[in-house]
Parts: sequence; structure tokens; C-alpha cells
Amino acid sequence: MNVFTIFVTSLFIGLSGAVMPGPLLSLNIYNTIQKGIKGGLIIIIGHSIIEAVIVISLLSGLKQLFLQGNVQGIIGITGGFVLIWMGINMLKSVKKIDIEFINPETNSHLSKQNSGIFQGIFATLSNPYWYIWWATVGLNYILLSKETGIYGPFAFYFGHISSDFLWYGIIAVLTAKGIRKIKPSVYRFIVLILGVFLTVMGISFIIFGTSKLNG
Repeated sequence: MNVFTIFVTSLFIGLSGAVMPGPLLSLNIYNTIQKGIKGGLIIIIGHSIIEAVIVISLLSGLKQLFLQGNVQGIIGITGGFVLIWMGINMLKSVKKIDIEFINPETNSHLSKQNSGIFQGIFATLSNPYWYIWWATVGLNYILLSKETGIYGPFAFYFGHISSDFLWYGIIAVLTAKGIRKIKPSVYRFIVLILGVFLTVMGISFIIFGTSKLNG
């Protein structure tokens, strides 16, 4: 494969994972509702920073660390509590945030929230399945891309994060356009569902992590 082929194929492989519902999807929609399209995309910037770190880590030979049961267990349990905390905060915000989410003066309390970049980082690091994917599928593709020379892994990385920005960019645009057309009660119900979803994801990660530690 050449560099262009690596970029295109990694983009499509990344899309197959990006379209699956998870913590990033919830935060992308939630931040878009509050802060507009840019708010949703900032989440993915945080995600892409961590993905750069893990690509470098795997190139340095840390695959076995990510596949250890105890490591996965600790990540799952810790990450689960982080997601539950995010979900609860989201649920608490249902009655506070105003439908005029684009106007910072209307929603001045939003500026006090954690940076969207850090939210994207925490949501990514909290997901134990993310580590497993990178230590298996991701690593194999990195090794394959290295055969084309030094630019291969760069093409893989940028193709992969392009899929995230493409998918979540589409979601952010649709959310920003759609939220203006719905009633405030429906909007708050969406936020409620997102908060519940994030909390349930956190519980499932804790169960996964516990099974790894016990297993």
C-alpha cells in the first residue's frame, strides 16, 4: 500500500468505530446543544490528542501493557466512575440550561464547565475497549503502515482522526440545526437521555473492569 491508500483505508476503518454509540457521542451532542458546533468539535480535539499519544506508545512497544487484565480492570473501573460523574453532572444541568444555548450571555454558567478538550480526553481514557482496539486492530494497522516508510504511520493517524472529525462534525451540524426547531421540553429530554446513557456506560465499564480484576 502507498501513503494515500493507507490514509483512505484508515479513514473508513475509523468510521466503522466512530459511528458506534459511546461516551464521545453523548458529549459531542451535549456540548453542541450548549455551545454550538464548535463546542461539539472541541470534544474531538481532545480525543485526537490522546489518539496521537497512543499511536506513539504503540510504536514504542507498549502493546502488552494495554492487554494486561489488571491494567484493563483498573482502567475500566476508574473510567466508569469518571463517566458516571460526567453523566450525573449532565443530569443536574437539565433544569439549569436555557434553550438559547448559542448565546453565552444567556448561559453564562456554561463557561464554568470543564474544557471540552479535557472532556474529550477523559471520555477517551475512560473507555477500556478503546485500549483493546488500539492494542489489536490499531497496532496491526500501524505495523502495516510502517512498511511504507516514516510517512505511513502519519497517514494512518491523520486518516483515522479525519473519520472522527467527519462523523462527529456531521452529528454536531445536525444537532445544532435541529435543536433550534424543537421545544425546550424536548431539548431537555434529549439532555436527560444523554446523561442516563453516559451513566449506564460508566456502570458497564465498572462491571467490565471488575470482571478483568477478578478474572
